[in-house]
Amino acid sequence: MNKVWSVGILIFCILVSSLSGCGGGGKGKGNHDGGGASPGLPSDDPIIPEGKAFYIRLGATGANDGSDWNNAWTELPDVLERGATYYIASGTYPSYYFDDPEDGDTYIAIKKAVVGDRGTNVGWQNDYAAGIVYFTDTKGPIFEFRTGHYMIDGQTGEKDSGHGIKLHNTANVQPHHGGTCMLIQHQHEVRYLTLRHIEMEDAGWAGSVIPAVTRTVQASGATAHISFQYCYIHDSGQEWVLFANPETDFLIEHCYFKNGGSGSPDHHSLEYGLEEKKRTRISICGITHLKISPPLEEPDTSV
Repeated sequence: MNKVWSVGILIFCILVSSLSGCGGGGKGKGNHDGGGASPGLPSDDPIIPEGKAFYIRLGATGANDGSDWNNAWTELPDVLERGATYYIASGTYPSYYFDDPEDGDTYIAIKKAVVGDRGTNVGWQNDYAAGIVYFTDTKGPIFEFRTGHYMIDGQTGEKDSGHGIKLHNTANVQPHHGGTCMLIQHQHEVRYLTLRHIEMEDAGWAGSVIPAVTRTVQASGATAHISFQYCYIHDSGQEWVLFANPETDFLIEHCYFKNGGSGSPDHHSLEYGLEEKKRTRISICGITHLKISPPLEEPDTSV
């Protein structure tokens, strides 16, 4: 069997519901498309308790306790509190792994601070909302998840511009070791994870001067109840998204994919993969610049 297919005849074993509904960029609030999630699929709105709020701001010089914008932490703390919301001001921040013990159905929320949703007014300046929250490092993964029940929201952005949070993998990792922007390793089980208004830029693809063999999002461990909404994923040298051990309930909604594939028969190149159909709804805003050898037919969207 051609190496293009050796790992992944699995790709189009998914339910593609529609390519419609690409407009109307929301602010991460409420039900974006008016229709709500299909029964059994991840909820449009994870329930975030009205609990504590903490603050992160690059360059803060106060007490460094996260209590307000004057005393904000300068990066996400190692331990996050269940039921809390973490507001992040614009700036550049290091890679991060999420491993906080779960507590029933209690989420942790992480939001890019915007003028209309910034938590406390203490110490706030509107300049803190200008620009993006930029997570990067010398190489990926930029976000690694070891536990679940997180909601991460850039609050702005749709299609291929304006996203409030960006993950950027600047250099290739060892070929075929995926998850350069977002990783769930095989030994971890991650359920209930929502990512909204997030851009993920990988190290390169077949159209790059120096192509990289990367998977931008890779989950080898057991996963369920995973949502991507209004995300922009691009410049991947293999798959944009691969879930190798899915359980149930996946939602990819109003997302935009650009610049993907190795363009080589030596490396399989898929768009997005789930090993089995697992109660999945996909509503994609656009796919551009996909280079696969041999080329795949367009997915059947009539299902």
